[in-house]
Parts: sequence; C-alpha cells; structure tokens
Amino acid sequence: MRQVRAAGLVAIIAVAVVLVFYGLWQREHRDDYENKRRFGFPVVEGVTEIRVLVGEGKRSAREIKDRRIVEDALRQLKQARRSFFEDPEPAGVRYRVQFFLEGREEPKTFELNDLRGSGHSNIGKIYPQNPERNEVWMLPASLVGLLVDTAEPAGG
Repeated sequence: MRQVRAAGLVAIIAVAVVLVFYGLWQREHRDDYENKRRFGFPVVEGVTEIRVLVGEGKRSAREIKDRRIVEDALRQLKQARRSFFEDPEPAGVRYRVQFFLEGREEPKTFELNDLRGSGHSNIGKIYPQNPERNEVWMLPASLVGLLVDTAEPAGG
C-alpha cells in the first residue's frame, strides 16, 4: 500500500514539474506565439526563386532569381501583418506568386491582390489559393512593387 502511495506521489510531482516547465517555456516564447499570430507568413525559409505569373498562372511574367532580391522580398514577407478579407474585398490587380523551395519541385503558390491603384489603399494582400479566414497578409506597397512592377497584370 505504501508503494502505491509513493508511486502516486511521484507521479503527481512529475506532472507538476512538467506543468511548471511548460508554463515557463510558454512564458519565454510568448513573443514567438504573438508574432506568429500577427505575422506568420508561411514561406520565408529556403526559397531559391520567386516567380510571378499572369493570365491565370499560365504565363510567367517575372522570375526573381537574384539571391539579394529574393532575400529582401522574404525579409519583408516575414514582417507582413495578418489581415482579413473585407466584405466586399476591393478589386485590385491579381497575380499568382510561386515560391520555389530548395529541394522541392512543386512551388508554394499564393494569390496577390495589388491594391495600390484601386484608390482604396496603398497596399497589397497575399493569400494561399484556398485560404482560410486568417490566411491573408497585408503587404506594403514597396514589396508589391518589388514583386510585380515589371509584370503585366492578369487578364492583360
């Protein structure tokens, strides 16, 4: 009977220690969670090329292979704030952006809504092809320009 009590006490102490360490770990990484919630763009590591497509993704308008430009774009994407779809969402110029990752054949593909000339705002929004509600990121005009200014708009 004493052994069962001792084993139970050890188990309770072990669970308490795990909970304390988990709480300390979460407190230490609170900023990481907050940044992921507010920023968190999913493609920022291992990108070797960015390709901007037009005409429903059938024609390549711009290929960015210069490492410095790719790194600059990724740095800005990493800081992109999460946004949302407005109701109704403003109509901007639409592009398809593909991120080619090192060691993978298939790119990660996103849609880009360039709102700079819409009179609505001086930004763009980027999101996956089948986005969830919170999978929209707001891009500054400088990043939209970096990605698309030499590209022709879709449907053009």
